[in-house]
Amino acid sequence: MIYQGESGSINFFFKNRLIVSRPLTKEITVDYYENSRDNVIREAMEAGWSIQRQINFHKGFLKTCRYKEMIKEPTQEDLTIILITGLILIKLRQIDPDGDREGLLIMGPKKKKSSL
Repeated sequence: MIYQGESGSINFFFKNRLIVSRPLTKEITVDYYENSRDNVIREAMEAGWSIQRQINFHKGFLKTCRYKEMIKEPTQEDLTIILITGLILIKLRQIDPDGDREGLLIMGPKKKKSSL
């Protein structure tokens, strides 16, 4: 399901499947998610995680989200973490952001119908 915010939505696809959709607002923008991604990468590097270890961890996490049956419905915070994981793999060049089977789709807000 695609969640639409007042400023559009950001959607992440992995292996031909919509993994997560998050609404965009004036406060929560694409830059907000990108800054969160950069903070996670930086904290992992400071903790001694190599780039390859981060790649393996985040790929495994996405595969778990994709293949395992969920015990409970993911919360909004869970969905945000999944999106940031996808953005990390894009930043580390493991996923093409414009790929035909996986990547990122950023959509603007719906056009309002004019009433005459």
